[in-house]
Amino acid sequence: MYPLILLVGFAVSFWSAFQLQVVTFAPRLSLYTIHRFERKRRLLRSIAGVCLILLIVFYRHENGAAAAVVVFSLFLVLSFLIDNTKGFRDLNKEHIIKSTDTPLDGYTTVVGVALPGAGSVCYAIEDMVLPRHVLNDRLGDTPLLISFCAACRSCIVYHPVIDGRRLSFQVIAVWRRNMVMRDRETGTLWQQATGEAIYGELKGRKLQMVMSQQMRLDHWRSAHPDTAIAVESETAPKGRIPKPMLRRMLKITERAMAPGFSDIGNALPLREKVFGVTLNGISKAYPLSRLKESPEFLDSVGGTEVRIVYRPETNSIDGVNLADGSPLILESHWWFGWKEFHPFTDVWPGSADEPGGHRTELPPAHFDRTVDAGNG
Repeated sequence: MYPLILLVGFAVSFWSAFQLQVVTFAPRLSLYTIHRFERKRRLLRSIAGVCLILLIVFYRHENGAAAAVVVFSLFLVLSFLIDNTKGFRDLNKEHIIKSTDTPLDGYTTVVGVALPGAGSVCYAIEDMVLPRHVLNDRLGDTPLLISFCAACRSCIVYHPVIDGRRLSFQVIAVWRRNMVMRDRETGTLWQQATGEAIYGELKGRKLQMVMSQQMRLDHWRSAHPDTAIAVESETAPKGRIPKPMLRRMLKITERAMAPGFSDIGNALPLREKVFGVTLNGISKAYPLSRLKESPEFLDSVGGTEVRIVYRPETNSIDGVNLADGSPLILESHWWFGWKEFHPFTDVWPGSADEPGGHRTELPPAHFDRTVDAGNG
C-alpha cells in the first residue's frame, strides 16, 4: 500500500503543479487536460492531499516518507502559484487608456491597427503586449483582440466576435509551439496562431484576422498622425511576475523550442522572421532577410497574382490580391511558428517550376505607396 500511495501522490501532486505545462512538452496529450483546468486541478489537489495525510498518519516512519511529504507539499504549493491566467494577466478595455500624447519613445516598437471610419490605435509590444499576451480592446465600435505568443513571436490581431457575440480571452498554455487562449464566455480553447477554436463548445469556429503592422512608434505616427496610443491605466491588474523579470524569463524562447506536430525542416533558420499569407488554401512565407534584398515584386499565391511591398525603413509590409484589389493579411511569425500550422507552405522566392514560385520584380516607381496595410 505504501508504494502505491507514493506513486499516486507524486503523480497527482506533480500534475496539479504543472498541469498547464505538461501539454507543452507532450502535445499528443489530449487538450481535455487543460480545458476548464480549474476543476481538474481541484480534484488533483484533493487526491494529493489524501495521499499526504495517509503518509503522515500511517507511514511517517517508513523510509522516504519524510522526503515524500516535503515533495508533495511543495508541488501542492506550486499548484496555487503556477497559473498562466494569473501570470499573464489579460488586459480589458476598461484598463486601457488611449491618447494622442504619450511618454513612449519614438523608437518603441508598436503594433498598430487602422480601420476605415474608426481611426487608428497602436500598442507598445515590449511594455504592454508582450507581458500581457492578450489585450481585449475595441477601436470605435469594433472589438479587437490583440494577441502575442512569446514562444513563436507572433503578434496577431483578431475580431473576437462569433455569431454576433463578443468574446473576451485569456492565456492558458502553450501547445504545438504556440499559445492557447480561452474565451471566458464558453471556456473554449483557441489557437493563437490560427484563430481557430480547437477544443470546447465552439470547436471548429474561427476568428477573423484584422490587418495590423509592427513598426517603430514614430513611423506609425508619421503614417497615422491622429493615431491613439494605448497605455495601461494605473488600476490595471498586475501579473504575478514583474515585467522586467518576465521579459528575462521569456528569453528562453530564443534558445528552446517546444515539440509540435510538423517537421520544421531546414528551409529557413528556426527563428527567421517571416511574413505569411494564405490564399485559396495555399500558404506562402516571405522571409524578412530576402525581402530586404527584393522589397517590391509581383508574385503568385494559390494561383492568384499578388503584389508585395516591403519597406525596410519602417518594417511595414503591404500585400494586394490583384484579382479583386483586396488587401492581403500578412502574419508575422518566427519560421518554426508559421511552419507548424502551415506544414506545406511555399517559401518565397522559390523557383519558377515550383508551385507558387512565380514572381516578377518591378522597380519601386511601379508601386502605389498608398496600398492598405497588411498584418506585419
